[in-house]
Amino acid sequence: MKLVQKMVVIWIISLYYIFWLINTFFKVRLYKDGGDAWFGVKLDLISFILLLFVLLFSLAFRDTVSSQAIGLLLTYSMKLIDYLYGIMERFTTLKNLLTSVKRCESLNSSRRNFIWR
Repeated sequence: MKLVQKMVVIWIISLYYIFWLINTFFKVRLYKDGGDAWFGVKLDLISFILLLFVLLFSLAFRDTVSSQAIGLLLTYSMKLIDYLYGIMERFTTLKNLLTSVKRCESLNSSRRNFIWR
């Protein structure tokens, strides 16, 4: 009976540790998702300002610039916004990968410097 009690205690402790790891992971995930959302809001604001500038430019010069050129300008500005999102996504992915490489290097160097006793 004591063996069963010890196994139950070990199981409870391991379950508590697993839940602690999951909680820690989701705390980090919450901060990351919050940062991503704030970055997305700033990127949306930049793209909105760019599109507003293009629209105000087309309204200011509607008599001198042809409607085909204004349509082309609007089309390219929308495509430019898509490119901006793509560049920022690639930049953040690259930064995450570089951070992972730095962490792996520091772990590898700490293992080499660790003295076994």
